[in-house]
Amino acid sequence: ATRQLRVVGSVGRTGWPDTLYSAKAVPVNEGGRPSSGRHEVMALINRDAFGRMVQDALSHLYDHSYLQTHPLANLFAIDSATETHGHGLHRILLEAIQQIAPPPATPFHSPVWRKHRYLILRYLEDRTATEVTEDLAISERQSRRYHHVAIEALNSILWDRLQNASLPLPSTVL
Repeated sequence: ATRQLRVVGSVGRTGWPDTLYSAKAVPVNEGGRPSSGRHEVMALINRDAFGRMVQDALSHLYDHSYLQTHPLANLFAIDSATETHGHGLHRILLEAIQQIAPPPATPFHSPVWRKHRYLILRYLEDRTATEVTEDLAISERQSRRYHHVAIEALNSILWDRLQNASLPLPSTVL
């Protein structure tokens, strides 16, 4: 069984395949109005689709205008009074990458540090996969392994953050 996350709010983005989301109707009362009193869209996002969205957001980490309209920006509770959705999503991604960092006592040459270093080089320093492989002095195959494991860890951190958060409805839906 695939784990799924229930999200309340307006989700969707032009250019994203419809297969990322499966929408379901909100229950209605006898008068035909939504029982919650709001016109909400309930969407189920599976872990694979969520992972693809994270990967896409990472590949545009410094493009705040792209992140502004990214589906992940609608999922995270970003206080629009203090920052834009694009800046907020950028900050959330950076915080998640920092959470992957091993404890300071961990030897710098350890595989755990290499996974974290891979994310830093690839996304924060915007280097190509080949440049990262050369900088870490590892094989291309090992580089792909580190990348996969690091992205999975990042997805897990962000997924847990969403599941544990109290997600208010975006103001456009209320």
